[in-house]
Amino acid sequence: MKRRIWPRESFLYAWLLAALAGLPSGCTEGTPLTGGQGGAGAMAAFGPGGAGGGTAGGVGGNTAGTGGGPDGGVGGTAGAPQDACDQYIACVAATTPIGLDAALAAYGESGSCWLQQNDQLCIDACRAGTIAAHKSFADPTCNACNTSDDCPSSLPACDGGRCIECLFDAECKDGSKPACSPDSKVCVECTGDAHCNSPSRPFCDQSTKRCAGCQSNDDCIGSGSGTVCDPTTRSCRGCISDTECASGVCNAGQCAQCKTDAQCSGDTPRCGLGGACVECTDNADCASGTCTLFGSCCGKTACSDAGASCGYAFDPLCILTPIVCGQCGGGDVCRGGACTAPPPNNCACSGGERCAYVRESHEYRCVPKDPDCTASDRDCGPGHVCDSFESQITGDRIYYCAQRCLKNADCPGNGTCDVDPNTGIGKCP
Repeated sequence: MKRRIWPRESFLYAWLLAALAGLPSGCTEGTPLTGGQGGAGAMAAFGPGGAGGGTAGGVGGNTAGTGGGPDGGVGGTAGAPQDACDQYIACVAATTPIGLDAALAAYGESGSCWLQQNDQLCIDACRAGTIAAHKSFADPTCNACNTSDDCPSSLPACDGGRCIECLFDAECKDGSKPACSPDSKVCVECTGDAHCNSPSRPFCDQSTKRCAGCQSNDDCIGSGSGTVCDPTTRSCRGCISDTECASGVCNAGQCAQCKTDAQCSGDTPRCGLGGACVECTDNADCASGTCTLFGSCCGKTACSDAGASCGYAFDPLCILTPIVCGQCGGGDVCRGGACTAPPPNNCACSGGERCAYVRESHEYRCVPKDPDCTASDRDCGPGHVCDSFESQITGDRIYYCAQRCLKNADCPGNGTCDVDPNTGIGKCP
C-alpha cells in the first residue's frame, strides 16, 4: 500500500502521520498483509489492538494471523458506525475536507477501525479527534467536550458533553448581555426584571430575553407614553383603535371610559375631559351650581349647613369656589346669609373724605379718598375693596382701592356701582 502524506496546513496532519506510521515499511499496494502485520498498524493508529489480525485485523490485514481465528486474536466482527464517529466524519467534512477520504476509510461504515475487535477504541479515537477539531475551529458541527478545558474561548463551558457559552451569569463578560439563559445556555440581555435597570425598559421580555418598556397594558398605566403595550416593540404607546383597549373605547389615543355622554350612565352621566364618566362637566349640571375641575358637584349642602339664603357659602371640596345660596331683591343687602334693608346715607364729609358704604358695620361712613393697596382689602381701610387691572403699556398689574357702594348714587361723578347680585354689595369704578 502506498503512503499518503497530507498537507501540513491540515490540523489532522500529525494525527494521520501517527496512524500511518504503524504500517509496515515493506507494504505495497495490492499485497495482502497477515493478521500480525495488520495488528501492528491498528495498535499504532488506534491504541491497543489484537496481536493477530485476520479479516477484522488492523489497517491493512486481510488474512488470519497467528494467535487468532478468522476474525483475529482479540475481537469479533466489525460493528455499525457509532454516533461519535458519525460526528467526527461530519466535523472533518466541515473543517478539513481534504482529510475526509481518510476519515471515511477508517471510521465510516465498514471502515478499517471497526474491523478490530474493540469498538470502544474507535469511538474514543473519533471523540478525541472531534474535540481537538472543535477547540481549533469552533465549528458547531464538531461541538464535543469532556471538560471545559476542551472548549474554545467562544464557548468556554462544558455541559453534558457539549461546549456552551455559559452556565452562570458570571461567565457572561459582555456588558450588554450580562445574564446566562438557563434554557439556551447563551448570554442574553436579561432573564428577569433585575437585569433591566433602565427606567424606560424595566421589564424582561421572556420571549426574547431582552429588556422592554412593558409586558402588558397594565404596565403602561401612568407611563405618560400611552396606555397600550405594543406587542412588537414592547413599548408603551397611545391606542389606535377601540379593540386595543379593555374598556373598548380609544379616545384621542388613550384608552378611556367614553367618547360621548351616551357611553355614561347612573351617578356619572357625563363624559368629561380625558374620556372619564363624571357627575358634571359644567355648573349647570349641579343643583348646587358648582362643578369642580374633577367633574363632581360640590357644596350640595353648604348653604343649608351655613343657614344661608343669600350670598355665598364655602365647601372645602370645592377648592375655595364659592357656592351661590341665593339673591336679595329690592336693593336689599345680604348680611350673614340673610337679606337686610340698606342703611341710610347721612354722611357729611370734609374735602379730604368721601362717603362710602362700610360692609363690616353695614353703614355709610366718611372715609379717606383714594388709599393705596397691595392686593389686600385691609390695605384700603373701611369702605373700600382692593381691586386691580393690567397696564396696557407695561403689562404690570396695578392695584387700587375701589370704593364700596350699594347703588350708582354712591359713586363719585355719577359712576356706575358694579353690584354683585348675590350679596347686593358693589364697587365703584
